Amino acid sequence: MQDGAGPVAHHNLTAVSIFGAATMIAGSGGRLVLQFLMLAILARILTPADFGLVGATTVVMGIGEILVTIGFGAALVQRPDLTEQHIRTAFSVTIVLGIALTTLTILMSDEIAGLFRIPELSDLVKLGAFMLLIKSSAVVAEALLFRKRRFKALALVLFISNFIGLVIVGLPLALAGFGAWSLVAATITTAAVTAGAQLWMAGHPKKPMFDRKAAGQLMRYGGGQSLSAVFNSVSRQVDNLVVGRVLGAEALGLYGRAYQIMSLPGILIGDAIQSVFFPVFSNVQTNNRRLSRGYRTALAAIAIGVAPASVLLAILAPELILLVLGPGWEGIVTPLQILAAAMVFRVGQKVGDAIVKAKAAVYRRAFLVGMFALSVFLFSWAGTPWGLTGVAIGVLVAIVAYYVSMSVFAARLTETSILDLIATHRGGAAIAAVVGAIALPAAYYLRTIDAAPITIVIGTTLAAFVFVSLVVRTAPRTVLGSDGLQASAQIFDTAPQLHRIQQFLLPVTKLG
Repeated sequence: MQDGAGPVAHHNLTAVSIFGAATMIAGSGGRLVLQFLMLAILARILTPADFGLVGATTVVMGIGEILVTIGFGAALVQRPDLTEQHIRTAFSVTIVLGIALTTLTILMSDEIAGLFRIPELSDLVKLGAFMLLIKSSAVVAEALLFRKRRFKALALVLFISNFIGLVIVGLPLALAGFGAWSLVAATITTAAVTAGAQLWMAGHPKKPMFDRKAAGQLMRYGGGQSLSAVFNSVSRQVDNLVVGRVLGAEALGLYGRAYQIMSLPGILIGDAIQSVFFPVFSNVQTNNRRLSRGYRTALAAIAIGVAPASVLLAILAPELILLVLGPGWEGIVTPLQILAAAMVFRVGQKVGDAIVKAKAAVYRRAFLVGMFALSVFLFSWAGTPWGLTGVAIGVLVAIVAYYVSMSVFAARLTETSILDLIATHRGGAAIAAVVGAIALPAAYYLRTIDAAPITIVIGTTLAAFVFVSLVVRTAPRTVLGSDGLQASAQIFDTAPQLHRIQQFLLPVTKLG
């Protein structure tokens, strides 16, 4: 049985990629809005310590999820010729691993709690361990759906599962006084609904099989991918481990919310781009000219969209925290302002990562991700004497260093010059500078007249948006650069309803 997505037509690599990413972003947008609203509600019901306990549980589950897949998911997407033997073997191995890791996590829950120095964590880890078994059942299904580019269906499933988990399960339990248990229950419910829907949609053969040849073929790619995934999971969780162990559960709850808000663009844009670009890039992995153009266009689009947003987030952090989380969370304002500077690098890194994976340079990728994980650990630990502010600075330094190393490596793989790579950031840097120049004095003025927080946020954002629009309209090529114009063209082409905006911002420019 051959299971392939088919080649991407020669002329539309970037268009297909951005359309797929836009579809995922649209679906993720609804999910992120839901999660954002629930965060605002739950932050007024639960304490930072409750969020800290859940954050510690998430550290353990995040690493366990990666070990469950052993890279088979990415290998199924990347492999040009996929057979039933590959699918059944991958499904059987991941299920066995899920059972084994769930059992091991339950048995070691006391030791895990001791590592964090949080005794009450043990029972939460035992419950959370069942998520590993649930996740393992859908590794193959999710990979096949990505391979077939069923992005819209995947986005819808994620929205529905999050609604069920957060609104129907998590919120009532939180209101009933179950504290951290309500969030863990919501997470498990979301995972179960997602896995069930993906298994139903994929409809792949599930009869147990272990074909040594098929397993070896998947592991040649999946082994390096799995190593990278383990390091990547460690890099996302090790700062939480440092904060929880050194600064305590309440500090972990505060830091986790700051990082969660900073990560929203990464979840909304970065994950969608990586999920879409990886299978698309894999289809043309031998054509460096097309890969280079797609890589530069994607980076330019991210810089234009995310860099200005990071500046606004840093400036408006005090008001946003009060509006979203309510009183009692002021301690995360400074860490959030620092982490906001990492947003564009955290999101942009995912495009380079998709290039490296498509080129099957998985062991070099594993090395880079491993160095990133190590740097996050060392820099965050070094920052602990200065509390959450020091940890945030350490994490920012590690993220920027990783972005530079991954981008340079991806540029080499696609034969993109370093000067061209730097030029892709031109539009984002220019717009971010304009936003900062307008937003800072606007926010300062509104604060001096004691404007309401919502007025400060809306007024500052509108002022920045209007001024940026006028600047882009006046000199689009100077501000955006060639890659930025290309990215704008592809974005407008995928959304015809934005044609009027395009005509206002770029009235005479040929975007081609």
